[in-house]
Amino acid sequence: MPVTARAIYLPQVPGGSTFVLSAEERIPPERYDWDGLRRSTRHPDRPVLLFQYTLAGGGCFQQGETTQWIDPGRGFIALIPSAHRYWLPPDAQRWFFLWLTTDHPFLVERLGRLARRYGNILQLARTSPPITFFLRMLERTVADPYGMESDLLRWTLALEQAVMEENRGEDHFLSDVRSLIFHHLAEPFGVSELAAWCRMSRTHFSHRFKQATGMTPSGYIRELRLEAAAEYLREERLPLKAIAAATGFADATHLGKAFRRRFAISPGEYRRQLPGTLPAPVPG
Repeated sequence: MPVTARAIYLPQVPGGSTFVLSAEERIPPERYDWDGLRRSTRHPDRPVLLFQYTLAGGGCFQQGETTQWIDPGRGFIALIPSAHRYWLPPDAQRWFFLWLTTDHPFLVERLGRLARRYGNILQLARTSPPITFFLRMLERTVADPYGMESDLLRWTLALEQAVMEENRGEDHFLSDVRSLIFHHLAEPFGVSELAAWCRMSRTHFSHRFKQATGMTPSGYIRELRLEAAAEYLREERLPLKAIAAATGFADATHLGKAFRRRFAISPGEYRRQLPGTLPAPVPG
């Protein structure tokens, strides 16, 4: 299996696009520690999607306040830049994994939406179609940009299908939760109120939600509020105070701090950029 990264440039994508894929092994005491807010991208206004999947050993992934151990059969999706971190602890034995990065706009949007719906953490069997297809992409010797883009799109569809099948039993539950959050978005509610609306205890609701998504309910509520605020900034010319009120933030200052912490950019700076470009729309 290849252990060096393959970088493929796709000139046919408007503005050009690159994706890099590899199989890699890290062993302590070698340092391996990445902070998603301290990484640069080729285009400042175009986020990069990261996919990583463990074949052997394991490492840590942190999104927001939640840290999870990524052992064999598990992986994660993250956008760069965003508030996440992944690392190999000093007491770990090894981390052998597949990884891919790309700034292809279609893939960033498609898989970013997948992560927002199901969470950043993925459960994928070693023999599942997206993993076997990824290994075949690594083995390709001809770097034909059109053929590689086709493979990349097919891999994305295989990954989407595998994740949706894994979470099929929770789709109605998560859809109901999302609808409730948007229905009450302007209200200052929390996890207790959301659990009550779902006719569950807070403990039962929080456990089921985290089991289904890998996220805390409070982190998901915050992300949807920020997602809605970003849409207001793109589509409306409302003052920040009005957007804060419409999305459940205490005031414009509260919204501004949360927005910058999540997307590494202020609402005003974001609004001055080209419409429709969200630097890092991931849950946490």
